[in-house]
Amino acid sequence: MSAGNSKLLKKYRDEIRDVTRSILDLVVARQILASKIADAKESSNADIENHTVEESLSKEMIEYSNSLGLDKELASNIVHQLIEYSKISQRRKIFLKLIRAHLRSEKIRVVSIIGAGRMGGWFARYFNEAGAQVLLYDENRPLARSKARKLDCRWAKNLNEVAKADFVIIAVPISATPREIRRLVSKANPEHQLRVIEISSVKHELEKTGLLGKKGFPDNLKLYSVHPLFGPNANPFSVNSLIQVGNSDFVRNIFPHYKVFSMSAKNHDKLMGTLLTIPHIHALSFADSISAKTIPETIESPSFDYMLDLSKRLLKESEDVYYDIEATNPYARQAINETKKSIAKLQKLLQDRSAFRKFFRDADKRLN
Repeated sequence: MSAGNSKLLKKYRDEIRDVTRSILDLVVARQILASKIADAKESSNADIENHTVEESLSKEMIEYSNSLGLDKELASNIVHQLIEYSKISQRRKIFLKLIRAHLRSEKIRVVSIIGAGRMGGWFARYFNEAGAQVLLYDENRPLARSKARKLDCRWAKNLNEVAKADFVIIAVPISATPREIRRLVSKANPEHQLRVIEISSVKHELEKTGLLGKKGFPDNLKLYSVHPLFGPNANPFSVNSLIQVGNSDFVRNIFPHYKVFSMSAKNHDKLMGTLLTIPHIHALSFADSISAKTIPETIESPSFDYMLDLSKRLLKESEDVYYDIEATNPYARQAINETKKSIAKLQKLLQDRSAFRKFFRDADKRLN
């Protein structure tokens, strides 16, 4: 590259940097307006979600982008993200007040987190922002200390400190959850009111050991069993969902902006056989199937890339977590067997075009 072209390239890159900064300045201005809209919605009891307004704005902006000669898909993606983060900003402003008020009304000042993994970190950030004093504990003390420093919270050296909190979140592997509950119970002061939430994604072990709904808990300790249907990268003020075993207003008020579904432990685990086991086995079997194949990196296929991305994301997580999810759920084997039957059915359908077409159309009707 000639010296003249190099200077010209640098000039254009500097201009792009300046334009990008201007765009980000405007995004900040838009988020400030979103915060003002949150105040107006709160005072008038208006819903944060208003699909009519959103669709109207999106349509208007797409038409405007067309007049500018801007790519329609690019404009649509930008507008969608701006709208979504506007609503996140509004939820944060409105619901943080409700969460803080609930914590005050329940006299919850200190929240302990057992487990310094990724979900433990998520809950630490959640309650830190809600104004609670957060105490992070893990058997791996260096991990707890390091994570607490990053999250700007305290770390506990032992369970005695944890048990002095007003509220405890147990965010450890499924197989370790019953043990941690028992250990916490043994450390709890009988004169100290303590609420506990465990977040395991399979409830069978807790039910089998009698910990769910157990009458033997001391009167001052209350256990709530929930399952967050989101991962550690979820924004706390997105539209997230969680399942609770039973039906508690306490849980709903801790997460007032979430979709909370109530069901029995058995129905929860049956559902996880569908929501977790089936996607997991497809992603893992896909990874296993292609691992021995040579695929040129420059060749792309949307369906293949989607499955590859899903498999890669799953494989970056803890293998022990995924083992526990499938090995401890009594309904996982049933889900796997049903998947085997579906694959066998498809093999037969490939011998009959009309039967395959019918299967295809029927599946489309069921899903869409």
